[in-house]
Amino acid sequence: MIVKNEESCLGRCLESVYRYMDEIIIVDTGSTDRTVEIAERYGARIYHHPWENDFSKHRNQSLSYATGDWILQLDADEELFAEDGPELQKVVKSGKADYYHCMFYDMKKDGSVNGVFNLIRLFRNGMGMHYTRKVHNQLCRAGTGAYSKLRVRHYGYDLSEEKMEAKHIRTTTLLEEMIAMNPEDIYSRYQLAASYSMHHDYDKAVEHGECVLKIRREKGLMDSYFINVYYAVGQGYLTLGDLENAERIFLEALDYFNLNLDACYMLSTIYFKKKNTEKCKKMSFRYLEILKTLKKNPETMRGIYFCSFTDVPKIYYGLACVAYIENDYEKMDHYFMQSFGTDAGKAEKAVLIARFFLDVDREEECVRWLAVAYREGSRDKDIIEYLKNLYEQRTSRDEALEKITGLLTLFPDWAALWNASGDLKIRLNNPEGAATDFEMSLKNDPDNSDVYLKLVSVYDALGDISVATTLCRELCRRFPAEPRGLLRMGKLLMDTEPEEAIEHLQNIAAESLDEPDRFETELLKIQLFWRSGRIEALVKCLEELMNSLGMETNRVIDSMADLGSLVYDVAEVFCLRGQWHPAEQTLNLAVKIAPSLFRPEKFQQLLAGAEQ
Repeated sequence: MIVKNEESCLGRCLESVYRYMDEIIIVDTGSTDRTVEIAERYGARIYHHPWENDFSKHRNQSLSYATGDWILQLDADEELFAEDGPELQKVVKSGKADYYHCMFYDMKKDGSVNGVFNLIRLFRNGMGMHYTRKVHNQLCRAGTGAYSKLRVRHYGYDLSEEKMEAKHIRTTTLLEEMIAMNPEDIYSRYQLAASYSMHHDYDKAVEHGECVLKIRREKGLMDSYFINVYYAVGQGYLTLGDLENAERIFLEALDYFNLNLDACYMLSTIYFKKKNTEKCKKMSFRYLEILKTLKKNPETMRGIYFCSFTDVPKIYYGLACVAYIENDYEKMDHYFMQSFGTDAGKAEKAVLIARFFLDVDREEECVRWLAVAYREGSRDKDIIEYLKNLYEQRTSRDEALEKITGLLTLFPDWAALWNASGDLKIRLNNPEGAATDFEMSLKNDPDNSDVYLKLVSVYDALGDISVATTLCRELCRRFPAEPRGLLRMGKLLMDTEPEEAIEHLQNIAAESLDEPDRFETELLKIQLFWRSGRIEALVKCLEELMNSLGMETNRVIDSMADLGSLVYDVAEVFCLRGQWHPAEQTLNLAVKIAPSLFRPEKFQQLLAGAEQ
């Protein structure tokens, strides 16, 4: 191994192999962290060499210290599959070849696989095998080779953004230096295209990749890495929205190598985007056939990087979507099952599939997929809300409630179903039943502020202010920044605990409310300030409200009549905006402040709009 500042991953690597090694040799190129300490813990022999900007040189240094008959070369961000240690010993003892390809799984940060490829990492010592090239080094082989069943995970993408950027800059700089020294070095130009692709610089990836492919065509070159060039260029075109060039490149790639799994996968995507379902299906089935061949005969993979090796679920999902377009719901269900079955544990996918069947009024399949989602741990809220709304559209509310109740017998702790049942009972004028359902929803999901608010509103409407207040206090305790909870608390307490009500209302961040709630909050504060005789605070709050309404705020207030006149003006603006509830609240306060200024004929005429 060669390492430098690998404390975050070296332990994982060594833990996966140390039991099967006679010696562990590490060349450290200048670590300043705990790398050396971790290596020593696993009994490694450590040799220090200053970094010389040449990966192959340092790899060869590490090889020179090896005394065993066989060498397994790993990087710190790699690990042997836990169950493959015995296989490693078996391969070495068999000695059927002089070097072995191992299957590498490139891992993403989320634990999914980015790509699968073969690399030679196990080889005999003493045969002169060594590495060349400063970056993206390659092993100069000797003797006979074979493909093993050994698997290695590579976590090269599991880095911080800063480290990934530094890695990109280091790699591209070295590659550009190599190209400057040898403009005919198309392998370095291919690696440059790949680096830009991984960095999402797709224009540059296409530019350098097309240059490589042009030389390949002119000279009739044949090498496995060209397959990866095709992928970098085709993916670049596809990401940039150029479907025609993407299709051209991937068809050429498939003609260049007829087992090109990635080309089939990308062409299935392209044809789906182009709404050519027949070609999409053709490429999807070809992908599945090629995958069988590659798995049965690993040597057919050669050194090609396959980005779609583990994407069988996506292929079946795409076939299901095609079946949906073609109204073939039996096939749709079959392909969805294949998709889910090869990618177990994906509750979100089951929810999406349930929604597909819901959209085409296939309730039986929808419920079956909801059961899968439920079993996988999903308690998704959006799908239940969507389900409830569709039931209401397609049937009566009573029938919708009956269907939701039936689902509750299947999924009794799905909080969103209790919430949906409560909503329907509210609309069916059954507040007591709604309260029970909302309580069940909170029992199963106590962190849902929306349900708390509904339950508070129900008990408030039932006249049980004590229970409503207790629930609202719990809501504010759990969600201290929830503006609707603070507003509701202010309304509940304004007659009994006005000071506490003001405190709750003043804790509301105005920008967190929509306009009606913001106006209601300001009006409640104005009313409370009036009741407590805090005229200065009232005037300040009134000015903020007037600013929100686009009114002038530079009028002088020398008397209650002046203040009342302003409040009357605010009421009139609310009337003109058709906002009748705040208009009525404001007018009531204006009459209390300056009753002599009330003009019944004026406001009765304006407020009549509320009745219309």
